[in-house]
Amino acid sequence: MARGLLAGLILAGFAGFILVKFLYRDDIFAIVFSVLYGTAVAHMELRLLDRKRGIRAEIITGSVAFFGIMLGALLRSRNLSTFKDPVIYIMLVSATFMAVSRIRNL
Repeated sequence: MARGLLAGLILAGFAGFILVKFLYRDDIFAIVFSVLYGTAVAHMELRLLDRKRGIRAEIITGSVAFFGIMLGALLRSRNLSTFKDPVIYIMLVSATFMAVSRIRNL
């Protein structure tokens, strides 16, 4: 489980940075790609957790998806101006929701 958490945070942080860096101002594309990001994080975490499912896997996957986008937003803007825009919150919720729901349904 620790391997899945650590490697997932590193990979999701990089992917979250790429997502927020390039798609932050395009509202609808950012939301669509955050859904795809959540799905990709779920698939990655299933591989890292050796296909184990359950409440622990859902918690790890949801937190990795959430903190990946948070890390990307913090790396994008050195100050906290990114968090004034509601698009980042929609991205957080949609990515986390998709990641957890894909863990349950895969």
